[in-house]
Amino acid sequence: MKAVIMAGGRGSRLMPLTAKIPKPMVPIIDKPVIGCIVSSMVQAGITDIAVTLGYRPQSIMHYLGDGSRHGAKITYFIEKEPLGTAGGVRNALGFLDEDTLIMSGDAFTDLDLKTFAQFHFNRRGLCTIAGVVVDDARGYGLMETDRYGKVTAFSEKPQYKTAGLVNTGIYIVKRRLIESLPVGFADFAKDVFSNMKQGLYCYRTSCYWSDIGTLTQYYSANLYAAGSPDKVRSLMTKTFTP
Repeated sequence: MKAVIMAGGRGSRLMPLTAKIPKPMVPIIDKPVIGCIVSSMVQAGITDIAVTLGYRPQSIMHYLGDGSRHGAKITYFIEKEPLGTAGGVRNALGFLDEDTLIMSGDAFTDLDLKTFAQFHFNRRGLCTIAGVVVDDARGYGLMETDRYGKVTAFSEKPQYKTAGLVNTGIYIVKRRLIESLPVGFADFAKDVFSNMKQGLYCYRTSCYWSDIGTLTQYYSANLYAAGSPDKVRSLMTKTFTP
């Protein structure tokens, strides 16, 4: 299996941390998020990796290089203009396997990628989303599933606060699903998942996951990485004002 890391985003909510570096280069303790992602892929036996780039691509390319220092082979796809999550992967179509792992470049997680992949192959669907339950689903894709993990409802970024199963931005997709997309801008949540009537599954996991979307979440991820899960839980139960 090959993998694609979607690393084209700017991460404006993490300013000023992302003023001079792209969000995937923000450090968790002493290692960029994208470095943590590559390490997790290599540990799972996935070493042929593509990275889609947009904002400040040189920073990521300088860090990862050709991948050899990280035990991987890295291929880059630079977007001249924003293509969105799905559009960026569509732009890398020639690289894709029949089944390809897709991860957001801001996903800090201890998800077991081998178990995730096994679930996907067992279901034989077009796409499998890794999903976690959160207390506040605003800002995420909210999903409902049946007992077998088939996604029966998908709503992008609900406006109301509710606990639920959300999209982590970690997928395994069939090549033919990406082939079906038009060339140009497309978003996985809005343009793909919301319109899928069949073949979409969710792997529900209790792993740690954060998209480090805010400074509070970034602080929480660093606490977790430092081995302080109790502090993380305490932090996330408090109310913060921007």
